[in-house]
Amino acid sequence: MPSLLLIALLLVIAWLMARCPARAPWIAALDRALDGWMLPAVAFAAAVAVTAYVWGSLNPVAVYHDEAAYLLQAELLARFRWTLPAPVVPRAFEQAAVLVTPVLAPKMGPGHALALVPGIWLGAPALMPLLLTGLTAALLVVLVRRVVGASVALLTFILWLTTPGNLSWRPTFFSETSSGAAWLGAWWCLLEWRATRRPRWLLAVAALTGWGAITRPLTFVAFAVPLGAIVLWDVVRGGHWRQLAAAVAVGTACLLVIPLQAWRVTGSPLVSPLSVYTRQYLPSDVIGFGLRAGTPERTSPPDIARVYQDFNALHATHTVASLPKTFGERTAAVFNIQFGGWRGILAPVTLVGMLAGLPEMAFALVTALLVMLAYLLYAHVPQWTVYYLELLPVLSFAFALGLARSMRWLARRIRRRALPQGAELLGVVMVLLVSLQPTAREVVAYRRRIEHLTEYQQQFRQAFAQLPDRRSLVFVRYGKGHPAHYSLVRNVADPATAPVVTAYDLGPAANDSVVRAFPGRAIYVLDEGRRTLQKIVFAP
Repeated sequence: MPSLLLIALLLVIAWLMARCPARAPWIAALDRALDGWMLPAVAFAAAVAVTAYVWGSLNPVAVYHDEAAYLLQAELLARFRWTLPAPVVPRAFEQAAVLVTPVLAPKMGPGHALALVPGIWLGAPALMPLLLTGLTAALLVVLVRRVVGASVALLTFILWLTTPGNLSWRPTFFSETSSGAAWLGAWWCLLEWRATRRPRWLLAVAALTGWGAITRPLTFVAFAVPLGAIVLWDVVRGGHWRQLAAAVAVGTACLLVIPLQAWRVTGSPLVSPLSVYTRQYLPSDVIGFGLRAGTPERTSPPDIARVYQDFNALHATHTVASLPKTFGERTAAVFNIQFGGWRGILAPVTLVGMLAGLPEMAFALVTALLVMLAYLLYAHVPQWTVYYLELLPVLSFAFALGLARSMRWLARRIRRRALPQGAELLGVVMVLLVSLQPTAREVVAYRRRIEHLTEYQQQFRQAFAQLPDRRSLVFVRYGKGHPAHYSLVRNVADPATAPVVTAYDLGPAANDSVVRAFPGRAIYVLDEGRRTLQKIVFAP
């Protein structure tokens, strides 16, 4: 939408707000509806529907390495397992973010995988990320409605749902869909506890923060600082020490899942799967500055090795001296996933919302800033903005509040007296109608983007599904142009019964050992460079 046209439309909307009837019946009816259960219900349904449309399937391809690892972890937990025995030839089953020796297990914390388990049981892996997105939307609108009212809550929801960041990262299996729901859920429970002082709400704050911590540890360390300060302040002032003790116990119980996972995977509650994986493959991939010296214990396959070379290069340039530049680049990247497209011309009004004088806004902004600062300890490319997905509700709230107040200010200048009741709601509805066409176009564009992104792996998935044999073993031989971030070799949680098992083609000797470990399977070789999938006869 051209910038001048957008500004002209907003001026027209401000004029309509100034001429709003004292209390139009339809505005009164909509206002009543937004104050009830309808707003969070509609937000939930709309968020699920839009994200599902963009994703395109309840059983989509897990595109990136970490997505595949999360799915594998969820499939293991769905079978009440933490690990599988190490493959007979571990290097034939190397997978990024997954240990293949001394056991087979993903490296990440279990919080997100636990949330994915119901979808695995139902045969719809994407179901839980979709429901978590809907829950996040519902929590967002009830939080904003509680603080500033239903009209701004509605505007916040629309601006949040259709941000480039949400349309890019929510149709994925990344863990931020879980941590984002925990983030807003903990804030809602905090408000309830401060209003009622009922112990159950503080226990819920602790439980949700604990779940977030076993899902996105660095994010929730930063998240917990301002939240913990508020809770401690209230406890000291009100003498709620027993409630605090109970909440600490609940939070600690959640965190005990981490040593439990460590014990089941590594044999020691003090040695995490992440630390073992880092030592085996990528000693430099730790919090800190500069390239950490160390030689990996294991040699990665060539495709994964290219990814890790990029990681090493990032860490080498991630220094204390580069922090101002790094912070600026990441801030610009976050700006793009919030204000991309037609929103950019309106971005300055966000400052109006940030400076509105609301304590809740200040608290949310401090939390968001602490997350940004925390991730300065870790090297990553600025474009990897999924780490900041939890910040988008905060920025969308500031954007919506600033836009609503700016429109109200303009309308008052036009009317030159107090605005009628419902003027702000009328303005919000008009803004939503004006933005409907460009946002719908963006949603369709991101659907096509997902289709393009998954096309490479979807072709091979379909080829594997069409194999005539009930159970197959496919040796993958990558071509020279293989995209390093997309893998066709992925472990399965049920290697004995899975229809297709994939492994690296390592040559006759290693392949023979792999074949002997999977008796009764038809053997195929996928030559990516030649685009062939050929059945071979194994002679024992």
